Amino acid sequence: MQNNNNTPNDRLGFWITIIITIIAFFIFATGIIYIQVNYIYNSFTLFFAVFSALCTFFQVAHPDFKPSLSFNVFFKNSFKYKKTFVSLVWYISISLLIVVSSIRFFLSSSSQDVSSSGQILCNVVNSNNVNLSGRVDNVIQVGNNNDKECIGISDGEFLFDMQELEGDKRPLNYRIIKRQVLERINAGDFNSANSILNRSYVTNDAEILIYLQNQEVLTSHDPYINIVVGTMLTGEYVRTGRAIIQGAYIAQKEINNSSSESCMLRIAGQCTKIRILIANSGGSDSTERNVYTGIVAKMISDHQNEYNIKGVIGWPFSGQSTIAQSVLAPQKIPILSPTASSTSLSSDPYFWRVAPSDATSIDAIDQFVEKKLKSSKIAVFYDATDTYSRSLGEGFINVYTKNSGIHVFKELYVIGHTSKEQMASLIIDAEQRAQGLDLIFFSGYSGDALYLFQALPPATEFPDLKVIGGDAIYDIGSYTDSVSQFPKEAYGRLFFVTFGYSDTWKYLNLPTHPFFCEYTNAFDPQILCNSLEDNQKYYYNRPDGSAILAYDATITLIRGCDRAAQIASSLGNNSFTFQDLNQALGQLNGEQTIQGASGQIALGSD
Repeated sequence: MQNNNNTPNDRLGFWITIIITIIAFFIFATGIIYIQVNYIYNSFTLFFAVFSALCTFFQVAHPDFKPSLSFNVFFKNSFKYKKTFVSLVWYISISLLIVVSSIRFFLSSSSQDVSSSGQILCNVVNSNNVNLSGRVDNVIQVGNNNDKECIGISDGEFLFDMQELEGDKRPLNYRIIKRQVLERINAGDFNSANSILNRSYVTNDAEILIYLQNQEVLTSHDPYINIVVGTMLTGEYVRTGRAIIQGAYIAQKEINNSSSESCMLRIAGQCTKIRILIANSGGSDSTERNVYTGIVAKMISDHQNEYNIKGVIGWPFSGQSTIAQSVLAPQKIPILSPTASSTSLSSDPYFWRVAPSDATSIDAIDQFVEKKLKSSKIAVFYDATDTYSRSLGEGFINVYTKNSGIHVFKELYVIGHTSKEQMASLIIDAEQRAQGLDLIFFSGYSGDALYLFQALPPATEFPDLKVIGGDAIYDIGSYTDSVSQFPKEAYGRLFFVTFGYSDTWKYLNLPTHPFFCEYTNAFDPQILCNSLEDNQKYYYNRPDGSAILAYDATITLIRGCDRAAQIASSLGNNSFTFQDLNQALGQLNGEQTIQGASGQIALGSD
């Protein structure tokens, strides 16, 4: 006969245990899906979850078996039931499951190292067993209490890219895994590092791959030089920063794997490899990005000899490059930027770029607007305080100033500080200022452009209204993070120029540049190059414009270093100077034009 004299305390304990068991199974399921490599954790949680489920089922089937919140009641009544052992196993299993799951989620919940006081720790990662010369780390903490980040220079002793972004297919505990990989790298255990990384199924993390290349070069004792790649692996534009170092990594691997016969960099008669120092300047808005870039550029200037820096690539944005150059140019240190396009940089003798200037973009846009769109009422949205936005926006306005048949006017916004509602108000103002508005020229970055797209009036009400913009709109990362928010109203109405595009070679019916297969092989090795699945997934087997241009910039810089070494050799020197490099970069045109993944590259005064 069943005993149904359960106390309220017993019934409460019974239902709480069932709820906890369901939660435990949910934790286990998410762990299997998102935390793919922690086999020990998964085995333990599976064992405890199965035991908990069996015991819970047993309790449901036998109401006389009374789990209780009161351990006193439990032990006092335990000998009355033959299922005491099962009950004890249940309590142990569910307790261990909760503890293990809590530890796992606690370890994988934070994207950065945090102290007990809640402060981000900008410390280096190194094995106690490694004692190698030539290491570089100079990292500091910046930002206010609510928005701290780590900026500086690292060759592999510090991890910058520890954020979990929407759309990332990284395990929740990837921060721990990445730290373990770096510890193996610094200890010289490259096989173990690769093994751990492969089990994580994360194939497109260029930061850790660069550090692996760096350490392999260091331990090989082959001659090498250090080059700096300025980027953003914290803050607002992490995806752009990741793309930059992806392109740089493909170039690094290509250079370091070249044979003595096809050596891409020869100094003093020796085939020379490269190590990449990642210079992260982060920043959550344009003001922070510029300030932090200035700080990092000062680190480069102050430690150029100590870190054996022979070249600088950076930065992606014109404002950053302007600030960096104001610090480095007085030291006669040239910068080669992959994408900075402002015309205000053209007059600087120590600034070079593989991307066209805004003047070239404006010419292309002007022809498209005139011949294809045939727009007559154009609102130009730009930020007068931003180097890039002002250069492109005012340059476009100047083109149409003399054309009396076209009404062009400005709508000013502030990059990073204009909400979707404010952007909608600017659109309404533009429509009132020009009845029948048929084109918005947007000069700015993708983060703000997304708000503009979301605020566009329906195409049914304004069928002729189109949007056109510069290269910075083609930053897939911002749209990837907000793919669910990308409005359908923007489809078919948006046009932009870009300095690098994956399908260019196909459209021109030309053999594809080797870079694209190398990119797929490096970041999505399970996909065959030139297969139906290839060139479909950004940041894995389809590079964006930033990655393409960063590859071109790295290859171009190394070609400049090789030529600078020849200049130095002709003067009887075994090593080249920054002045030699600057002279060599200026010679990369005409017969010395470089065939890049984005097209032909000829450096000049613009």
